[in-house]
Amino acid sequence: MRSAHQLLRYPSFYRLLSSRSAITSSNSKTAEAITNAFSLQNLKLLDGISVSGFKPDQVEPVLYRLHSQPDAALRFFDWSENIVGLPHTLQAYCTLVHLLLSRRMFDPARLVVGRMICQFLNADDILNVLAAGFRIFGSNPRTVYSFLVECYARAGMVDQSANIFLRMYASKIPVAPYASSGLLKYFLASGQIDFVLENFQAFVDGLVGGYVSVYSAVVEALLGKGEFEKVVNFHRDIVMKGFVLHVSACNKILNNLCKGHGIIVARDFLKNAIELHEHMLQSDISPNIVSYSILIDGLCKEGRVEDATLAFRCAIERGLVPDLAAYSILIHAYCKSGNFVEAKKLYSRMVADGVKPDELMNRIIPVVLQQEDIVGEGNERR
Repeated sequence: MRSAHQLLRYPSFYRLLSSRSAITSSNSKTAEAITNAFSLQNLKLLDGISVSGFKPDQVEPVLYRLHSQPDAALRFFDWSENIVGLPHTLQAYCTLVHLLLSRRMFDPARLVVGRMICQFLNADDILNVLAAGFRIFGSNPRTVYSFLVECYARAGMVDQSANIFLRMYASKIPVAPYASSGLLKYFLASGQIDFVLENFQAFVDGLVGGYVSVYSAVVEALLGKGEFEKVVNFHRDIVMKGFVLHVSACNKILNNLCKGHGIIVARDFLKNAIELHEHMLQSDISPNIVSYSILIDGLCKEGRVEDATLAFRCAIERGLVPDLAAYSILIHAYCKSGNFVEAKKLYSRMVADGVKPDELMNRIIPVVLQQEDIVGEGNERR
């Protein structure tokens, strides 16, 4: 595994914090007095001390001296900018970020990073300065870089966020799940599915739940926008990339497609799923009876009872055993369309298959039998 030091180069302009001796050997009496005042939380100690000679490059040494007191370091940082009027250097920002994140002070760190990335627009400079601080502060590269991924995404600077995300992945530095999730949500919200597809494995490795989590997030986002065909295409692309999806994930898509009145696309989805995975009959992607029940229900609601019957037969031909849901859906559809003869035949098959009717079915069947007898008598009179 490559280290954070191998990921990014050290910049020469960060030499001030290249060693502890360089920091602790500062001869600035002003800096020492300031450090003492903020450490003791007593700014009255600065009375009579001129801070006019305090320079921006003296901020980092004071921050380091306050590394065991991050709250004091944060107050000093704000004081030196707002009261003294010093323009903070990138090194000062990065030093404070390291101090805050090493103590898991995420909320104040988020504010500091937000100001930093707006002031210093070159993300490479920020990365390089932060990288130099790892050996000084003992910070966790995963924590720091993941935090940047999230902060850039929050600020709408997605190109920078994605760049750091991909560089972490290439350097085998795990991206924290919250950062991966935040970036993924942005791309999905903005409709940039291609980036997600191109970097699917990187998102998979960065999220709890792996590829199922990423797959589900993408599918839900597309379904929410009613983009049914894109769902099918995304599914096909993921499978073609070699990811084996559990049938429950496919059923979820199929169910949403049918509810979304995209029944033609839903049929194509199941057809494509079967075709794509015909050579993978041992995988979980093979449609189960739930898959067919969802499709049968959707077709029946569209009044396409004949197609629903074909789907029912297809399930049986594939070796699946219809359950009560599958039988009930089709029997109800036959009754609604007035085809009581087929309803009775299907009910008889259900009983023969050992499927016990539920309470609703027990109330419907006597009516079906009565109607079937009426139909039969009518045919005999003719």
